[in-house]
Order: sequence, then C-alpha cells, then structure tokens
Amino acid sequence: IIVETLTLLGVFLFGIITLAIVVLYFIKNAALKVNRQTVYIDHLYNAVPEGIALLTPDAPYGLLRLNQEGLHLLNESVIAAENVLYGESVLNLFDEKDQPLIIEILDNASRMGKKQRMECRMVRPEGTNFWVAGIVEKSVDEEGNSILIATFNDISEMKLAEEAAELEQRQALQSALDSARSANKAKSQFLANMSHDIRTPMNAIIGMADIVSRNLDDRACVEDGMRKISISSKHLLGLINDILDMSKIASGKMSLQEEDFNLKELVPDMAALAHTQTDEATI
Repeated sequence: IIVETLTLLGVFLFGIITLAIVVLYFIKNAALKVNRQTVYIDHLYNAVPEGIALLTPDAPYGLLRLNQEGLHLLNESVIAAENVLYGESVLNLFDEKDQPLIIEILDNASRMGKKQRMECRMVRPEGTNFWVAGIVEKSVDEEGNSILIATFNDISEMKLAEEAAELEQRQALQSALDSARSANKAKSQFLANMSHDIRTPMNAIIGMADIVSRNLDDRACVEDGMRKISISSKHLLGLINDILDMSKIASGKMSLQEEDFNLKELVPDMAALAHTQTDEATI
C-alpha cells in the first residue's frame, strides 16, 4: 500500500511538474510574442513620417509621449522631452493666439470621441513658430486607459506659399485700384482743363459773330470775323474730339502725335482765339 501510494504521489507530482513546465513554456512564448509586438509597434510609432503625441484625456491635457518625428519637428531631444515636456500641458507647445482653438479641439475630441482636425502654429523651445496640420482622436493605451492621440505634420512651406499668393493678389488689387484712381483723376483733370479750354473758342465764336452782325456792311470786317470764327470752330472741334476719345485716357494709351505746323500762321490764330477775351479784360 505504501509503495502504491508513493507511486501515485510520484505520478501526481510528475504531472504537476510537467504541467508547470508546459504552462511556463507558453507563458514565456506569450511574453516573447508580446515583447516582439511591443518592439514592432514602437518601431512603427517612431517610423511614421508624422509627429505623434500621446496626451491625457482631460484638461490641462498633459503630454505623455512624443515619437521621433514629433521631437524632430520641435527640435527637442529625448532627454530634454523627458525632463521638460512630459507631464506638462501640451498647450505650452502652441502659439498663445491658437491656444483657445486647441482647447476647443481637445475638449471636443475627449468629450465626443470623434476625430478633430487642427491647423495651427506650434512653438519650438527657441521661440520660433511653425504651422502644423493634423488630427486629434480619443483612444486607449495598452492598459485600457483613455488617452488622446494627436498626429501632426509641418505645413509651413504650404502656408508661406499661400501667404505669398495672397500678398501678390492684394498687391495686384491695390495696383488695379491705384490705376483706377489715377485714371479717374486724369479724367477729372482732363475734363476740368477741357471746360476751361472750351470757353476760349466759344467766346471767340460768340464775340466774332457779334462783331460781324454789327458790321455786315464792312466786307473786310465780315471776312476777318468769319475767318476767326472758322479758326475757333476748328479748335473747338478738336477739343470735342479729345473728349470723345476718353477711352484712350482710361486705358492709359494716350499718345502724342507729331505733325508739322506753320508757326507764323499758328501765332496769329491763337491770338485770334483769345482776342475777344483779351478785349473784355482790357489786356
């Protein structure tokens, strides 16, 4: 009986030891598998060409971890991040003007559990700003605790290009506005000059017509008056043609045309135009 009991006890102990060895084997394999998965996930986490930040799900949204690309975008080292950044509010990494927007985005992501898009300015330790675009969403860590995951990438070059294009457009609009104002000013000045210049031949025509009507019997006076009326009429017609040609001024295509003229004839003609006004002014 004692032998049988010892035999049974030995078999039982052997079974327990065998089971323990098998269990330990599977536990070891499972641990190795988990470790490999952890290493693989960590590799993917740092291999992604975008910044990834893990945050606490509640205000003030403490920074838990940054991947390599996130540290690179911030010009930070792993040691500096562990000593300075981790545990601090992620809001410190954003421009003060954009912090209210970031708070709203993080609040929505934490409360509603939906992806939230962001486009804002982050601040490097040396104080320089850079534009980022990304997504914030709620998730869980390896222990099942709620966290926020933010992915972001540098869009500074795109923003600079947009700002340059916007500046160019504003400059073009300003240039067009300045041109329109200049053209309008030129029109106003032209019309002001024309209104003055038109009075000169009109006064000459009216004055000479009055002189002719009072000296119909004096052939020489009538001929001289009609000649001067003809000169003034041609001058007036030229002024009217200039007014009708305003489109050239508006388009900036006003050009000067060179023509031969007889100075000896021009001076008496100009004197005849102003004759009536000079007589009235006793000049």
